[in-house]
Amino acid sequence: MSERQPLLGHVNGAHSHHNREGSFAKFKALLLAQGQPSYLSSFKWFLFDSWWNILLAFIPLSFIAHHLNWDAAYRFSFSFFAIMPLARLLGEATDQLSIELGETLGALLNASFGNAVEIIVGVAALMQGE
Repeated sequence: MSERQPLLGHVNGAHSHHNREGSFAKFKALLLAQGQPSYLSSFKWFLFDSWWNILLAFIPLSFIAHHLNWDAAYRFSFSFFAIMPLARLLGEATDQLSIELGETLGALLNASFGNAVEIIVGVAALMQGE
């Protein structure tokens, strides 16, 4: 899909015609991810691309601290360190999606998901009555 291609299949009442074989070929290419890196190589790249991902170890620590009712300072610290690489990964994912979707939809995704960390922190504060 390009930037100039309409999001809907028709413009001014004129419907676009797709043959079944073309649609099936696109669906098959999507499932097989032809021309794309494998899922394993993408997973490795996301996890081992940056030294920030070392902080992902704090995710299970924050869950353990929460469920074992550890001190609030430990829970906050573990969650604080865990959210930094998650925010980076979320930003990287939206950047990768914007390459495929184009500038307009990519900017919409970045604007929507770029503030996810702030929204999560705000909702958590509201739920605590602060």
